[in-house]
Amino acid sequence: MERIADIQFSEETGSLYAFYQEAISFIKNKKWCKDIEDGLVGLFAEGILAVFKFILIPVTKDIDKELWVIVGNIPPAYLVVDNAPDAISALKVYVEEMNLWVEAVQKNKETDKLIPVNVKATKENAIDLKNRLDFITNRVIPNFSS
Repeated sequence: MERIADIQFSEETGSLYAFYQEAISFIKNKKWCKDIEDGLVGLFAEGILAVFKFILIPVTKDIDKELWVIVGNIPPAYLVVDNAPDAISALKVYVEEMNLWVEAVQKNKETDKLIPVNVKATKENAIDLKNRLDFITNRVIPNFSS
């Protein structure tokens, strides 16, 4: 993983800077995040997605200090690091959690207790997200798994 502070953003880093800005905005808008102390790029697929690990300054001590943030051409999400020791694990957990949302929407079930998704819970959005998740599972994850 590379520290955000060590990256010289330029045209060569492509969509990484845009994804970084999206991730910062996403996590800083959470009421429990006072600020971000440090950030790392865990995984980056140009134009598709990025997985960042942020060390937060939480509002209270009972809030996790480290989180994964996944952004890109997909709904943004944050995950605790407990179940995902590395970026590829975080991406796999993200896919699992989002697939639960897709299944619930397709079966007209409640999504309140599932990972928050920033789109309306419609069958069309579920199909679109499922297609993106399948692409991540079949094309992105294999490129980063050893």
